[in-house]
Amino acid sequence: MSFSLGLIDWAICLVVLSSSILFGLYLAVRKKSSADSSRFFLADRSLPWPLVGASLFATNIGAEHLVGLSGDAYRYGLSAGTVELTTCWCLGFAAVFLFPFYIRNRVFTTPEFLETRYHPVARVLFSGLMLAISITTKMAFHLYAGALVLHGLIGWDVMNVVWIMGMVAACVTIVGGFTAVAYTDSIQTAIIILGCTVMLFTGLHRVGGWQELALRVPKAVHIAKPYDDPNYPFWGVILTAIYAGTFYWGVDQVNVQRVLGARNIEQARWGAMFTVLLKLSPVFIFALPGVIALALFPGRDSKTTFVTLLNELLPTGMRGLLLAALLASLIASTLSVMNSVSTLAVRDFVLHFRPRTGERSQVLLGRLAIGAATLLVLWRRTRSTRPLMGCTSTCRR
Repeated sequence: MSFSLGLIDWAICLVVLSSSILFGLYLAVRKKSSADSSRFFLADRSLPWPLVGASLFATNIGAEHLVGLSGDAYRYGLSAGTVELTTCWCLGFAAVFLFPFYIRNRVFTTPEFLETRYHPVARVLFSGLMLAISITTKMAFHLYAGALVLHGLIGWDVMNVVWIMGMVAACVTIVGGFTAVAYTDSIQTAIIILGCTVMLFTGLHRVGGWQELALRVPKAVHIAKPYDDPNYPFWGVILTAIYAGTFYWGVDQVNVQRVLGARNIEQARWGAMFTVLLKLSPVFIFALPGVIALALFPGRDSKTTFVTLLNELLPTGMRGLLLAALLASLIASTLSVMNSVSTLAVRDFVLHFRPRTGERSQVLLGRLAIGAATLLVLWRRTRSTRPLMGCTSTCRR
């Protein structure tokens, strides 16, 4: 099953997506975000809490997240969204205990904090690990998994999507720095939430409301599954995710860098709590539509859930908005990784071996690091064997 799009859908998608990117760049250029290293890497530590929170959310959400969560909810019910609830504990812990140390020491990276706390070797080793993870898994995964999703939905060639989206994200990050990333992330967060909320309420109206949905698929609307559930035991998911989630939200440079750009610790904490609020939405706007699809269209392949919802529920125009949301999630998550890669490379390696490197040179080297990392990922993905039949549920999540 393919995604049915008309001329109006394509026009709306292109206008919404290009406007969000160009407006983010405009705001970055207006603020002269690339004048020195602090502005390029951390937006001069001037971000208010709404931008911090929205950028954190966009960093976490990818195209495979939107599609995979609805598909899993079609198979397993609303419990597929259980993991989203762990953000409350993990990010809350980071906001209380970790973020104050980072901001008080005015570090650019989490490995830099390790140097102040332990030893310079710890900084270099951990930064090298974070760079390897960011380039070989995060950046490559976001681009490739998102391209697989779009291939399955629309039929676009996987590597064409990888190249185009990779170059777009690299250009935005190189030109605008972290300011452009933060503003673009925030705008695209609004696009994602708006588009998926429209799909949710359209589906609820079609099924006859929550009570009718609960009558049709009573087992699927319960999020708290028992401990012996083979797929999503509620407390099993919550407790298992706490350790990894605390690292993800409180130590991983890609996420923490959004917080380091905050004006102060209060703005950082408010931004983190805003992210917690936003992270409750996937249960409703990503997973719940999958349950609605189960009630309206039983017996379908769960891998086609998102396409079914778009084709069967949304009118012309709204489909274009949802496609814009998919592309926005792909670009936003990639922007964040690229920005963090440049910060790690310059602050933890260049300045470690050449501490007298000037501000302008740091910015230039940061831009070169983004370009080099992007080309490395694209070259590696071009040479690798690439499946074209789509992505499994595990890959999408």
